[in-house]
Amino acid sequence: MIETTPSPLNCYKNLVLEALRAKARWPSSYRYDEIPERISIETLERFTLEKEDGGWSFFLTFKTTEPLMPNTMALPPELRLDDPMTAFLLGAQVICELATGSGDLPFQTVGNKIFLATVGPENAVA
Repeated sequence: MIETTPSPLNCYKNLVLEALRAKARWPSSYRYDEIPERISIETLERFTLEKEDGGWSFFLTFKTTEPLMPNTMALPPELRLDDPMTAFLLGAQVICELATGSGDLPFQTVGNKIFLATVGPENAVA
């Protein structure tokens, strides 16, 4: 569940990656060649949500070894959103694109709740 006012300390990276893993979509050998190597699923450190300038944005923070190089991806102020769930879904789509080459989300949502359904053997444990 995404809170209506989530703390900027909450990190959602593992939630998205574990949902991709449960759907057998990650790990993947996919590598998006159009962006710098420093922006990849391997260098992704955090996925957070924050309200700034009256709107919500996702923030993807990447490891960087180059001084003074930008390491965060977020929505510009003019594109900030009305609610954190929409910001979460956009950030999750970016993560899915980096990890698999597809922005398709591995889960469904209803309101601010996230649902993951998998199909497997009768005795499978999720």
